[in-house]
Amino acid sequence: MKRLALTLALFALPAHAEEVRFCRPLASATAVVMVAEEKGYFKDEGLDVTWQTTTNGKLCQDSLLAGHADFGMVGDGPQTYLGLEAPDHSLRIFAQTTVSPELAVFARRDHGIASEADLRGKRIGYLPGTVSWFYLVRLLDRLGLTKNDVTLVPLQPPAMSQALTGGVIDAFVIWDQWGIGAMDALGNTVVRLRQPDLYNYLLLLVGTGDMATSHPQIVQKVLRALLHAEADMKAHPQDTIAYVAKTASTDAARLAAHWQEFDNTIRLDPGIAAMLAADATYVVRDDANFVGKLIPDYGHFVDATALKAVAPDRVTLEK
Repeated sequence: MKRLALTLALFALPAHAEEVRFCRPLASATAVVMVAEEKGYFKDEGLDVTWQTTTNGKLCQDSLLAGHADFGMVGDGPQTYLGLEAPDHSLRIFAQTTVSPELAVFARRDHGIASEADLRGKRIGYLPGTVSWFYLVRLLDRLGLTKNDVTLVPLQPPAMSQALTGGVIDAFVIWDQWGIGAMDALGNTVVRLRQPDLYNYLLLLVGTGDMATSHPQIVQKVLRALLHAEADMKAHPQDTIAYVAKTASTDAARLAAHWQEFDNTIRLDPGIAAMLAADATYVVRDDANFVGKLIPDYGHFVDATALKAVAPDRVTLEK
């Protein structure tokens, strides 16, 4: 009996965990990843995750390209630029995880800005090559302005609040996490301006080509962990909001007020390639480095194999 008990105990031992390097920006839009980590869903799938935390998805894309990460959460902006810069790149989109409403203009009232119409002639901070720029360029179009009607100031997110507080810029465009810092520092002097129908950015689960070809089972495990987290978030929204706000250092009340505007649904659909192509039209029009460049077929960078294996109903890509 002792020998049988020992044999059963050995069978009960967990298999050797597979090591995964995962990069994610610290933002509310990565809620599904935060919850998957906090609830232990990656461990449940037999994954030992080493986390890289950044200020934005572009840095995660850089980490993937440098071979320092296996998976990363990347916005549609960086993926758009990468497709134009290197149409033969090997990174693959395994799923869309979030549609995020958290992009806005944060501006100083005492610099004469009460609405978006007041941005003409102002100094505006933005993060190049990311969803920050794609919101801004769409906004300028809607206002009937060009980049020559404003002064564009490239900045990293942590520097934006300081630049606004110090009067170096009059406004900046970024997701809420970084804008709230300026609002905390300057109070009612800062106004948040947002046009909800203008542009909601996509957050994408992106991985290396080696993950897709040599380790498809790991991609499936990551996706299963995120699907478990999605279900948990929908079952416990208040707990999710509290945890995400604390983890991302953002205001819980503000996050709760527009939580329903987030779409945290793991899926692959034609809208992903369409969004990247739409973004690309602005790049080839306005970025001197890409003017006239051919827009690639962004569907080529989508790999649906893993998601089809674990949740085929979440894949609605055109044939």
